[in-house]
Amino acid sequence: MKLRFKIRSVLLLMLALTLTAAIAGAHTLVKTISVKPSSETNVTSETISAPPYVYGESTPINFGAIKSADDAYIKLTLMFRIDDTDGYPNLFQTDALNYGMRLEVSGSTAAIIVPDSLLAGNGLRVFVLTNRLKKGMWYTLNIEAFNASHIRATLNDALVINESVPGLAMETSEILVGGGFDSTRSFRGSIKDISLTKGTTPKTLKSSSLGLVKLPELSNIFILIFSFIVF
Repeated sequence: MKLRFKIRSVLLLMLALTLTAAIAGAHTLVKTISVKPSSETNVTSETISAPPYVYGESTPINFGAIKSADDAYIKLTLMFRIDDTDGYPNLFQTDALNYGMRLEVSGSTAAIIVPDSLLAGNGLRVFVLTNRLKKGMWYTLNIEAFNASHIRATLNDALVINESVPGLAMETSEILVGGGFDSTRSFRGSIKDISLTKGTTPKTLKSSSLGLVKLPELSNIFILIFSFIVF
């Protein structure tokens, strides 16, 4: 009888230690995950498609605004062909003048210009997409930007920008495709296959479901304990 009691006591102690270790491990391994610019899982957004733009036949396409600029997210995909590079034409903007992010062409150079709140001087960051832009040639552009976080862009499927920009501070009160900065810098060419995703996103996501030790079913533990007690 004493031997049975000792066995039950040892087994109960082992079960208690196992459960304690599992719970402690679960709390230790909780992870904080940064939202990646290429993921739309945690973005509150809408995707809008638009008809083609042709200079002289169309006006710049207005996609509205993102009200909460602090955590704004934008993803723009399109194809473009430039026919005239005079006058610093802009392919798109998220806001007028130097308040928003925009793509501006100067000669054979196409560059993304975006406000950076952490920069001195004019507070603008310039990211060159290409120095070999050719008139009459079609290009595919894909750009994603998260305010206070990141910017990423591909040109003809080649990654040309992939930068962490903690000071990225684009205003988003007037998102246009086919123009930017002001009314004198309309895009002089054609744009097609236009799709814009705009919205907001949290900067970090905390998850209690990743990196945790899987706990045994509590009902099974209680059944085992009960069976040892009545043994």
